[in-house]
Amino acid sequence: MNNFRSDVNKALKNIGCDSESFSPVNIVKWRNIEKKIASSFLRNGVRDSKYRWWWEHLKEPVISVLPDYPSDMLLRLVPSDEEVYFIMEDGGKFWLYEGYVDSFYKLVSEMYHFEYYVVSKKMEWLLCENHHCCLLASGNYMVRKVNEHGFV
Repeated sequence: MNNFRSDVNKALKNIGCDSESFSPVNIVKWRNIEKKIASSFLRNGVRDSKYRWWWEHLKEPVISVLPDYPSDMLLRLVPSDEEVYFIMEDGGKFWLYEGYVDSFYKLVSEMYHFEYYVVSKKMEWLLCENHHCCLLASGNYMVRKVNEHGFV
């Protein structure tokens, strides 16, 4: 049986990631953060957060692209000094972490494929890589950045 959280912890240990650069969000804060993210990026807010594939319910503006290596785009699109939220989906269960994109990129490179969301803590933008290896962006700032990088 797959234990996603255990696999994440093992991968974090393998890459030598410290809790300052990537760590789980406190369970007490988790629900409020999820509500903020849903309200900011899902068409019907919290009502849409019940769905497994949030990317099917993203608010406009939205753009989707099929780069060869979607996770590589994270390093180009997300400022390395900006602390962000990471939501990792595991069979309909969501795990919320916070930290920096460099550490998350190493984690994604160390693990098997899973869907994930990277979200601005200011709720200005969201990036997602889904199970189709499609990179989706929501929010004016990130849609503009994707267009500027010529991924479309």
